[in-house]
Amino acid sequence: MLSKKLVLLATVICLTACAEMNLREDHGKSVAQNADVQTVNKVTPAREPAHTLDGQKAENIMERYRQEEAESSTSNLVNEISDD
Repeated sequence: MLSKKLVLLATVICLTACAEMNLREDHGKSVAQNADVQTVNKVTPAREPAHTLDGQKAENIMERYRQEEAESSTSNLVNEISDD
């Protein structure tokens, strides 16, 4: 008796998987829509060069950036944030 119920249950599950789904025309297009919204300039001409730096120049800038001292102390940072 239990096996008949299991067979019937399995049959019902299989048949419901084949049921027709009523989806809207735009179903599944949300990923493309989100990508379009996040694109800054969709019509950038192909002839514009990419904004890049020479490797050595970029390395020199990063080294200078890493060697600079901070203008303010970080000890007051926590106090300033917690006062807000």
